[in-house]
Amino acid sequence: MVYREPTQPTPRQRQETPVDPEQRLERLKKDRRDLFLAMENFWDGDKDAAFESLGETGVTIKGQHYDLVDFLGKGEYGAVFLAEHELPAGGTEAVVIKISRPFDRRDQFLSEDGTSEDRAKASRARQQVREFALQHTLGQDGSPFAKLLDGQLIPHPDDTDRKVADRRIAVLVLEKIDGTNLADLIEETGDLSQHPDIVMQVALELTRAVDIMHKAGVVHSDVHTHQIIIDDDFRARLLDFGLSQYIEPPQAKGVKYKKPVEGMVAGSPEFMPESVGDNSRSGNSPARDAYAVGRLLQHMLYGEAFKSGIDMNAKRVRTGNKVLREIDTIATSLVRSTEDPKAINIEQALEKLTALSDSAQEVAA
Repeated sequence: MVYREPTQPTPRQRQETPVDPEQRLERLKKDRRDLFLAMENFWDGDKDAAFESLGETGVTIKGQHYDLVDFLGKGEYGAVFLAEHELPAGGTEAVVIKISRPFDRRDQFLSEDGTSEDRAKASRARQQVREFALQHTLGQDGSPFAKLLDGQLIPHPDDTDRKVADRRIAVLVLEKIDGTNLADLIEETGDLSQHPDIVMQVALELTRAVDIMHKAGVVHSDVHTHQIIIDDDFRARLLDFGLSQYIEPPQAKGVKYKKPVEGMVAGSPEFMPESVGDNSRSGNSPARDAYAVGRLLQHMLYGEAFKSGIDMNAKRVRTGNKVLREIDTIATSLVRSTEDPKAINIEQALEKLTALSDSAQEVAA
C-alpha cells in the first residue's frame, strides 16, 4: 500500500443524524449496508461510484463518525482514505482510515488443501484478521509505527440473513503523520549520502521497528521505501501490516498451513530476494525482512544505483564518512541473510547501529 497526499477532495452530503434511537439504529444499518456494497464495488465494480457513495455516508464506528475526504490507495486486502473525524467537543481532526475488503469470517478456517478459490478466501480472511490484531498490538504511543486511534470489525447489519451474517469489514483509524515518504525524499535528493545524520536516524528506527515485530513473532514481509514515513522531526515510521505473516503460524483447528511456494509470495520486487519463493531462509521469514532492510539502507546510500550493485557511488560512500561506511557494511551483511546463515540478523544489526550512533554522538560532543 502506498500512502500519498490527497489529490481529489470529495464533496460530503451527509444528512443530520436522527434523534430518535430507533431511527438512529436504522440509519446505522443503512450506512453499513452501503459500506459493504461500496467496498465490494472497490474490487469488483465501479470504484468511482463506490467512493462517491462512501463520501456521502462516511464511516461510523463505536459512535464516532468519520467523513471520507480522499482516496489514498488500494491494495489486495484494503483501501486507504484520508478522513475527518467529527470531535465530540466540536471541530474536526484529520486521520487516515484503512477499510478492508469484505470477507467471511468463516473463511479463515478453510483448509489450504482445498480448491484455489478456497485457498484465496482463506488467505484473505486470515490476513484481514491478522492485520487488525497486529495494528492493535503494535500501534501504540511512542512506537515506530502509525498510532492506532480506533478500530472495529464491523459485522454485516443483516445478521438474520445466513448468506451475509458472517460477513465482516475491518476498519482501522490511524493517526495522520505529517511528513514525506522515504522514496520521495530519496528521489528529491538523489541519495542521502550527504546527510549521514538522517541515514543514521532512519536506519536505527527502521531496524528497531522490524526488531519489535520479529520479537512479537511477526514478519512485515513488505519493507520498502514507500512504507517509511519521515515525520517533521525526522522520525521514521514503518507503515502497513497488510502482507505481514506470523513466523510460526498459530494452528487453528482443522487448518493446514503450507510453506510459501514460488509465485505465491507477494511484496515489492526491488526489496525481495530472488530466492523468496523456494528458499527456506527467505519466504515469509525474518531473513526476508533483514534482506529488505539491507536493500533499503543501500537505497539511502546509493540512490537508484542500489539496483545495479557496486559502482562509483558505492565507492564514494565506502571511502567517505565513517558512519556511512559502517552502515554500508551492516547493509551488505543484511542483504546476505537469505543465503548465508552466518550473516547478521535484525537484532544484531540494531545492536551495531545503536553502538555506532552512541559513538558518533560522543565524537560530536
